[in-house]
Amino acid sequence: MGLGLSGALAANGARTLQGAGRGGGPAGATAVTINLTVVNQTAGGYLSAGPTLTVPPATSTLNFPAGDIRANAITVPLAPDGGLQLVYMARAGATTNVVADVTGYYAASGGATYTALTPARLLDSRIGVGLAGPFSAAVPRTLQVAGRGGVPAGATAVTINLTVVNQTAGGHLSAGPP
Repeated sequence: MGLGLSGALAANGARTLQGAGRGGGPAGATAVTINLTVVNQTAGGYLSAGPTLTVPPATSTLNFPAGDIRANAITVPLAPDGGLQLVYMARAGATTNVVADVTGYYAASGGATYTALTPARLLDSRIGVGLAGPFSAAVPRTLQVAGRGGVPAGATAVTINLTVVNQTAGGHLSAGPP
């Protein structure tokens, strides 16, 4: 259909999607909330989204195996021109299609404010960043977010990307205040 980008994303390169002024949001939007879905990928890998990205990106937005339809809802800042870059990291020659559904936006004026940060990894329990060791089923753990990774101590909410790896059983992960 080519509603934003035409054709599949090739691995290991950036493509820019116009985020401002589309899907009901204003041309002056500074950030958007979107649901990103990958389909028809020829190799497992990850997708990163942001205003301007390096290749390889510093963090991932959505991790997936080959052939799996997978989605993630994100809040992401836009570049000054309203653009949003997408990078698919996988083996050379791999491709994927991406579906991006906008669900909201932040504008420069109005109620709540959104401050974009450079992505920072606050938790990787595999290597002891933030919390050490694997999570156990039905056992809450508390991660300190305010005051780390550029988040001010007085922040009332954050947008984060949660990724589960090396799980030993199916389930779900929930995040919220203690």
